[in-house]
Amino acid sequence: MSLRVGDYVRYADYRAHFDADVARPPVLWRRKDLLKVLDAADKDERGTVALSSTGTIDGLTIMDGLSMTVQVVPAGSSTRLHSHSWWHLFIIQSGHGVVWFGDGGDEAPVQAGDLLLVPAWSDHAFRCSSEDALVMAVLGNLPQQARLSNKLAREPGDPMAVGKRA
Repeated sequence: MSLRVGDYVRYADYRAHFDADVARPPVLWRRKDLLKVLDAADKDERGTVALSSTGTIDGLTIMDGLSMTVQVVPAGSSTRLHSHSWWHLFIIQSGHGVVWFGDGGDEAPVQAGDLLLVPAWSDHAFRCSSEDALVMAVLGNLPQQARLSNKLAREPGDPMAVGKRA
């Protein structure tokens, strides 16, 4: 990365910039379209698809500092225990399973309709215990943490990964 020389803006202009009403249009993602995309997508354990408000990479931050993804844990599968510098709000859409917190820590059943908040740096993993996939809509502040150069993650059992850039 090369060094850039900064510039200056009058304080009144700075305030006006943040006082401006930045209107964003409403965005609708149709379930039938999402189901087609999910059916065709690779099921990575950390996520399956991300929602874009514009259809481009620039639209991945659906609101300031926030993103929305969909994670699919196939029937009988699990994710690895991990943690990171951003939080998640999981909205269980279908299926059921178990969420684990920490190495040997608490676990709780989750099912369609449940909401689960996982704070930053909270070790977590999922297991799908239903015959159908565990499908979760996931709201998170990854864009905010990336913008703050604080996008860090770790996988327990890998001491070199503590504080590693995600």
